[in-house]
Amino acid sequence: MPRPETLVRQCSRHDVPRAVELLVVLLLCCRVAGGDKNRTSQSSSHGLTSGAFRREQSIREVVCTCEQLSPDIDVLFMMVYQVPSSRVLASFSYYKRECWNSDYFVSCVIDEADSRMSRLAILVADLPEGSSRAYGCNVSTMAPGGVLRVLSWRVDVVHPWSKLRSPCSE
Repeated sequence: MPRPETLVRQCSRHDVPRAVELLVVLLLCCRVAGGDKNRTSQSSSHGLTSGAFRREQSIREVVCTCEQLSPDIDVLFMMVYQVPSSRVLASFSYYKRECWNSDYFVSCVIDEADSRMSRLAILVADLPEGSSRAYGCNVSTMAPGGVLRVLSWRVDVVHPWSKLRSPCSE
């Protein structure tokens, strides 16, 4: 099975509804098949970030966005999942204007004017002290000429007090 980031197919803009459904199936299959092997964490310039939610250090926000992509790119589908279980936590279909979430609190912003400005965010409030958890984001896009691509990013979310000693434990 090809790696998700190398999946390319020529199609016309009229194929978008069918292409979106095909990519959703491929994305989910690639996640289950272990498509995350040999990937490294990406910085915020690559589309997936994590940080404190509104300065509340115990709640982490994981955000996937495509605003850094070229203006001629159209975002078709986006999903955030947990690594390595491949459990999908949130997703949206730009074509259908639908957002889906699991048991995480999700913020889904679909920008009608520019699909690249759409964003998908989850809040992580259940991370045990001293631990970390990996999250991934897959985005299916269409470039000029009908070229379909799947972009994948990964970020490790670390509990903010992982490296701090509690004064109460001394």
